[in-house]
Amino acid sequence: APTSEANKGSHIFYRAVTRAQQAVKDLTFTAVRQQTWASTLGVLSKSDVLLDQAPPFPTAYGALSIEAGIFRLPSFSQVAPECHNFILKHTGLKTPHIKFTDEEDLFQKMLQIASNEKLRRELGDMNYQFCRQLHDEKPVVDRFLKLVEKT
Repeated sequence: APTSEANKGSHIFYRAVTRAQQAVKDLTFTAVRQQTWASTLGVLSKSDVLLDQAPPFPTAYGALSIEAGIFRLPSFSQVAPECHNFILKHTGLKTPHIKFTDEEDLFQKMLQIASNEKLRRELGDMNYQFCRQLHDEKPVVDRFLKLVEKT
């Protein structure tokens, strides 16, 4: 559900998933465009994997990757090393998003995920645990209260 397909790098997902569909018989792809958040979550709840973002200049994962975590889905998302290192330094958590170096690497990882249900479940569970530990209400409130105490 990109705001801007160019800024989110959607074209690399479209090309890689088109190739993957030719190699994996039962692979289906659903693009979500111009939908409400509720509608987007409905599609996500019926999905196996999220292709989140692959921007030309990666920063952090998208909010939809957090929602994917709630549904225990793995998420393909380019995360800048600075973001990954910041999260690791301040929380001790490693970002669980599936990263890739280029379109060929993305394609190969799509094939692995599409053909290995156990791996999808493991990566989805990792995303769920990450989101619970970093984005759930309690850890967010705890971090906020620590900031307030410092002022």
